[in-house]
Amino acid sequence: MMPQTLTFIDEMPLTPNGKVDSHALLRLTKSNEDEVENTAQTSAQILISNIWRQVLHLDHLSINDNFFALGGHSVLAVRILSKVQSVFKCNITLRQFFIEPNVLGLTNLIEDCLGGSEIVNDIAWVYDLVADLPLEEVMLLLEEQDDDF
Repeated sequence: MMPQTLTFIDEMPLTPNGKVDSHALLRLTKSNEDEVENTAQTSAQILISNIWRQVLHLDHLSINDNFFALGGHSVLAVRILSKVQSVFKCNITLRQFFIEPNVLGLTNLIEDCLGGSEIVNDIAWVYDLVADLPLEEVMLLLEEQDDDF
């Protein structure tokens, strides 16, 4: 039998009696699994997570982290939604955002607005590809695409 995951720890958790604390070991494994499940997986989730990290000045972020628990407030929410609007051309209201204030919820709202995850991920992928390029290079890429069709 092969283990599904390996978790490296500095020392074994012990009970007050000095025995290995199996419950603490299970919690370590569960938190490691949760971390993997809560990491941005799609192009859209990654892009939206990056917007949140930039606006909220964070290094790490889970797709299920609550915006308000991270120190977010209405002004920062408007900044995030403004950036989302500029990338996806999709109008998400503050009220919609406040109902499920996390990266996963915002991604779902954008997917609902644009008609599915495929188009949203395509937009995020293209945005990521050209966001830091000078306008001239973007225009050249677009011309190359026109020639292919």
